[in-house]
Amino acid sequence: MVYISILLLLVFLAYISLNKKRYVSLDMFLAIKAQYLKGELWQLKRKAVLIRDRYTCQICDSKYNLEIHHDSGYDLIPFEPISCLRTLCNSCHHTLHQTIG
Repeated sequence: MVYISILLLLVFLAYISLNKKRYVSLDMFLAIKAQYLKGELWQLKRKAVLIRDRYTCQICDSKYNLEIHHDSGYDLIPFEPISCLRTLCNSCHHTLHQTIG
């Protein structure tokens, strides 16, 4: 049952990402994003990025309070390539979002 839910979510996200027009509300998008970030696919990608980046912030070299930043925003989920993800500490991540939006 879980795999069917994940599959349906992936199909829906693919549909959204392939269409230039956004047919979903912001609330629906946020719910989809939240479900994706709790899922197994995201956890595998997150772990791969942390390993690739040697569990180190790519800006300040901190090894604490690490997060994964989506360089492409959330437009590509769940198909974002790992090359569009990078490890940042909470402080650098927050500063980056303050700077670039």
